[in-house]
Amino acid sequence: AVRETSRVFKDDLTKISSNEYDPNLVIADTDFRNDAERWILPSPESKYSDGVKHLRLYVAGLHANPQTSRELNQRNVELIKLFQVWSDLLGDAHAMLYMAKKPDGTPVRAWEDDDYFYHAQGYAHVMYYMLIAVKREYHQTQTVKPVIEQLMDETLAPLQRAATMKPLIVLDGSETGIFANHRHNLDAYISEARQKMYSIREELER
Repeated sequence: AVRETSRVFKDDLTKISSNEYDPNLVIADTDFRNDAERWILPSPESKYSDGVKHLRLYVAGLHANPQTSRELNQRNVELIKLFQVWSDLLGDAHAMLYMAKKPDGTPVRAWEDDDYFYHAQGYAHVMYYMLIAVKREYHQTQTVKPVIEQLMDETLAPLQRAATMKPLIVLDGSETGIFANHRHNLDAYISEARQKMYSIREELER
């Protein structure tokens, strides 16, 4: 979720047509694409830390005089791309949370449930904080179309619930059993947030 958000931030939200890329966002985007399972040379932790550093340099460049960072372009057509990416990621999360068999045909084992649960929850965690930032930065769009502000608030609510679910043990109970199915419970919030994002995209396209 961080990788894809950074990509749209670099490619669309701060760039129009033939304008050059913001150099700090280019480096941050590259850093966040480092292999998360690599041990060293370089370690993912070092690359992610470097990505955060360049995001902070980007923010500092917005306040420099003269300004050295590219501002958000405030156009709905690019903002739509961000919600498209987020909707796709939540679609991936939905598939993981309802998956009974893995792509190779083997069943999802009980000890693997938490992998899919926390993967999907990670999407919600990132999008929750990013949407707060989007809501703040694109306040002009919400002034023109108040319904978008309402839809963003309605999207934040399920994202927050999804991001903060903390079961002691991630269970995969049946629909009629006495034990919870935490993947399905999480999917209820994921699907709600995804549906609200579809509505935001439709309003931005009008």
